[in-house]
Amino acid sequence: MSAHPIHVVTARRGLAIGGVALVWTAAWLAIAHAPPARAGAVAVAAAFDFSVTASVALYLIAVRPGHLPRWTLGVTVAIGLVFAKLALATTSATTGVMAAGAAMEVGAVAWLAIRGRRARRAWRA
Repeated sequence: MSAHPIHVVTARRGLAIGGVALVWTAAWLAIAHAPPARAGAVAVAAAFDFSVTASVALYLIAVRPGHLPRWTLGVTVAIGLVFAKLALATTSATTGVMAAGAAMEVGAVAWLAIRGRRARRAWRA
């Protein structure tokens, strides 16, 4: 028997799926509306979001608390990698652009994690 009422489990599942869909949609919109001069960097950032950001969101919202099974994380990563391949195929991003974009994305995620922890501690205090 689950430790959470059914409405909490259902809400978490919906929130997680909606979060993944939102990340993927935002990434596609960023690619579609990127200025030509920055298309390569935007495609790299979107590729990271497709595979990593969406998976982390799913994990934190629903998999880790036990509201969704772990195999859903694998499906999310696989679909995200397909989207990432499609996004990177549309541009002629060089290795340097890809490395810079990946570094910026990792930095942004780290910054959000740090700020999130601080906000959580402040909220609990």
